Amino acid sequence: MKSGTVVICDYINFKGEAKRGLFVVLYDEQYDITNNCTMNFTAIKITTKLEMVGNYTVNLSVEENPFFNNPCLASCSKIHTLHKHQIKRILGNLSTNSFKKVFITTSKFLSEINRQMLNNV
Repeated sequence: MKSGTVVICDYINFKGEAKRGLFVVLYDEQYDITNNCTMNFTAIKITTKLEMVGNYTVNLSVEENPFFNNPCLASCSKIHTLHKHQIKRILGNLSTNSFKKVFITTSKFLSEINRQMLNNV
């Protein structure tokens, strides 16, 4: 799967409950030339819950991404590693504009992680 692919996956939430949710793929092991594994991918959670709005969320409109039933938010700080067997359906790819926003916001979040880690060295 390429970056920007939107998938429906089964996953276990932080409470240990089985859930099904939407995710945007960021990274697929099969395309990493330094990795021998091919079945995992990294993705961020997509939600419709407005309480998830924060510094690291991106609005995803139905107009730009017609496979969504409602406007959604990409929670760029909610990074998950998932196995390909957890995928139930591939919905499509984010629009170029939406994916650019997700990429920039996720990069900002990862930069903040790096800043905090370097402060502890």
